[in-house]
Amino acid sequence: MQPPPVRLRASSDPLGDKRPGRFLPKPVARPTFDLLLITDPTLGSGLVDQVGAALAGCHGCGRRVAVQLRAKRLSTRELVAAGRALRQITSAAGSALLVNDRLDVARVCEADGVQLPEAGMEVEDARRALGEAALIGVSRHDLHGIQRAARAGADFATLSPVHAVAGKGEALGISGVQRIIDQLAPPIPVYALGGVGPADAQPLLAAGARGIAVIRAVLGQESPGKATAAILDALTRTHHQGT
Repeated sequence: MQPPPVRLRASSDPLGDKRPGRFLPKPVARPTFDLLLITDPTLGSGLVDQVGAALAGCHGCGRRVAVQLRAKRLSTRELVAAGRALRQITSAAGSALLVNDRLDVARVCEADGVQLPEAGMEVEDARRALGEAALIGVSRHDLHGIQRAARAGADFATLSPVHAVAGKGEALGISGVQRIIDQLAPPIPVYALGGVGPADAQPLLAAGARGIAVIRAVLGQESPGKATAAILDALTRTHHQGT
């Protein structure tokens, strides 16, 4: 028996169009967030407190931020507890919540969707399990990987690493990100990840990225709230400049 679709919260919709119908093709603009905040429980204070402090810096702009719960070292029970706490925080802020890889945890926490790693579940299987309203992102590192996920119905992709990050392979650079985005067919929203910060907002958006994804640029900072505000401000200024 096929499991029921994931139950989404009834507050403001960070996912865009949810009209019934087939998922392929879907509107390219389905994700509405500009910044994807990826958790790392090894940084600073507690994971939940970090995210709460980061979203406090949004000043009513929580809809522009999505949070990805990624904590590989936590047990399933710990992950569920963290997910439920983050669901409360993100719901209050109007932010989307994604769970890395674990569809079961996403269901229990009533998350908005999942982020599928390169070696994770196929997009089609995740869509079948979670339903049409779920937001499904993928983590990829090259043109082929993103194109394959886009054709399978992914809503967005993270592309990494932009800059050199220990253990993450050769850096793409801004030009590499642009080359990949320019060749995407079908197009899909791309969030650039890997050593990026406020100074990268303008060149990455000019290269075609929908937004940026960060870990240490927010959660590794003394004030996660100020760091979030700085990134959103840089993205806003870039949008206003028409790039």
